[in-house]
Amino acid sequence: MALLTLQNLDGKSPIDVAKLNNQNEVLTLLEKDAFL
Repeated sequence: MALLTLQNLDGKSPIDVAKLNNQNEVLTLLEKDAFL
């Protein structure tokens, strides 16, 4: 799953990775899952 690959990447949080990659769809999913 794409979400799993975002975790523990270069020690960044999924939110940081999503923002850095401008992955708005992923960021929306993460926010929906309350990962903030």
